[in-house]
Amino acid sequence: MADVDREALEYLVELGRKLVPVEKLQFGGRDYTRQEIKAVVEPMVKAIKISTLSALADLCTGKFAHDSTVAGNSHAFEGFEVKKHVIHVVGPTQVQVVSARSNQWKDREVLIDCNLTETTAFPLGKFLNQDEFIIAVLSCCVQNDDRDYVAKLAGNAMAEKVSTVQDDGVSQNVATRSGAHLANAETVKNIVELQLYRTFREVTQPKSRFLFRLKQNGENIPTFAFFEADGGAWKLDAIENVARFLRTQVPDAVIAS
Repeated sequence: MADVDREALEYLVELGRKLVPVEKLQFGGRDYTRQEIKAVVEPMVKAIKISTLSALADLCTGKFAHDSTVAGNSHAFEGFEVKKHVIHVVGPTQVQVVSARSNQWKDREVLIDCNLTETTAFPLGKFLNQDEFIIAVLSCCVQNDDRDYVAKLAGNAMAEKVSTVQDDGVSQNVATRSGAHLANAETVKNIVELQLYRTFREVTQPKSRFLFRLKQNGENIPTFAFFEADGGAWKLDAIENVARFLRTQVPDAVIAS
């Protein structure tokens, strides 16, 4: 019974707080209040979720319209006008179409939210065994000379554990050698330039520099890894590639990148 009375009392106290007028205080010319208040959210259009730049361009240019020959029906969805919206390249994997002007509460309407569908990314900074590394290189990188170079080099690497015994009937000598080595002795390039799949497929993948490392694990098995060596410059290149593509596909739009 006591618990019920306590809950009822807490409810009445909270209700009283809500009914008390909001007290406004002022310090240093700025208004404050001790009470928590929340703004009533103005209804806004729910963003269309898509995953390709081609679909975004088609929506912005009206290619999905039911009848593009009818006046006023040149665009695919309600409320969209090129001059009243901005195509914002948020990053290498996201583009949004937002209203050029905010409402009286400084909120902007998002009409389209385009996000690259999640794909398998190359595990940078992690040493991989031979099979894992070759599969990742061939499936996550655009074909170029350096990609072929590291794939071939990884394919030629092998583990070695050799014991040599010499016995002349009087004495016996044993020599042991172990480690990772290449089938053909060669100097391994420290820096390679690769194009990993890291942005929308409709645009050229940015080329970036990677530190290429080879070492053996505790079982003398060769392992390989890439480490980023461009300071993140690839992101700026990817954003510019996306913006350039959209400028050609939606020429009347303002592209912010």
